[in-house]
Amino acid sequence: MGQQRITPADTSEDGLGLVEIMIALFLLAILAVSFLPVLIQGLQLSVRNATLSTASQVLAEELDRLGSVPRTCADLAAHLATTPTPTTDGRGVVYQPQRSLHAGATCVAGATPSTVKIDLTVDISTQPDADPSVTTLFYVNGTTP
Repeated sequence: MGQQRITPADTSEDGLGLVEIMIALFLLAILAVSFLPVLIQGLQLSVRNATLSTASQVLAEELDRLGSVPRTCADLAAHLATTPTPTTDGRGVVYQPQRSLHAGATCVAGATPSTVKIDLTVDISTQPDADPSVTTLFYVNGTTP
């Protein structure tokens, strides 16, 4: 039988060592940290958009309520004199609707039909700088002779 030669272990350094893996993880961590401001800004924008969307829904509900008011100046004045109930969402944000006659607008009952400008606004408890509003026309019936 022939003798087998025993060769020394392969001394090449194939593969990754611990130092290389640690450097790769460090670089990956730096990359992840650089994306954090973008993620945070995206979350803040998402919260703001959700809040404004809810405020728009509150405005739509106020427009619906205004549409159900009888078409007289007296009924309109009574409707504007009442304070709308606030709405609170699941995050605890309070939406307080406000309604008023547009600046300089008056409601005068007369023989002919007319329109009156009405301002609707929603005060948002967490975003005082972004209160959505809408101005609409309210049709008032004329009196019949």
